[in-house]
Amino acid sequence: MGFLFGNVPLFSYYCSMRKTLEQKRDEFYQRALEEMFKRVGFDGYDEEFAQTPYWFTMREWTLEEDVNFTKWFIDEYVKSLKAPKYIAKEAAGMFIFNYGWKLRKEYQLEGKRK
Repeated sequence: MGFLFGNVPLFSYYCSMRKTLEQKRDEFYQRALEEMFKRVGFDGYDEEFAQTPYWFTMREWTLEEDVNFTKWFIDEYVKSLKAPKYIAKEAAGMFIFNYGWKLRKEYQLEGKRK
C-alpha cells in the first residue's frame, strides 16, 4: 500500500485537491460573464438580470466591443485552461453565440433617398 494521509492514500488525497478541467472551465465561464456584463455597464454578473428571458438581447455593444471581448476571451482561455489557441477560438465563438450581447445597428446615411 502507498503512502497515507490520514486514512486516505496520498495520491487519492492529492487528486481530490486538484480541480478538474470541467471545474476550471466553469470558473472561467463565470469570469467571462463577469467581464461581459462589466463591458455594458453592470458592476459584474447580475444573476437577477440573467434570469429574465432573452436577457442577452436587452443590452447591446458595438462590433469593436465584440471583437475586443473575443480577443480577451481567447487570451484568457489559453492562460487559464492551458488550451491551444484554436480551441480557445472555438470556445469564444460558441460562448458569444450563446451568451453574447446583440450588436448595435449602426447606420450611416449618406443622403436622402427618394
